[in-house]
Amino acid sequence: MAEPTRRIRALRAFSYALDGVRLIPVAAGEEVSLRTGAAAGLVAEGYAEAVAADAPPRQQPARRRAPVRDPA
Repeated sequence: MAEPTRRIRALRAFSYALDGVRLIPVAAGEEVSLRTGAAAGLVAEGYAEAVAADAPPRQQPARRRAPVRDPA
């Protein structure tokens, strides 16, 4: 039986290992699914926030373009 997982969004960069050997880096703003206990620990320590199961991934805000000047 597979362990339950929980989706989280990183507030600060961290890394984790699924196999105990390879580290998988996670950048701030990235969403990942981790084992429930690991995810809860990262949320409690302020490294991540919980993501609702049906919420779409958060998008980066659009950059504003500088106004175009009229050459006249």
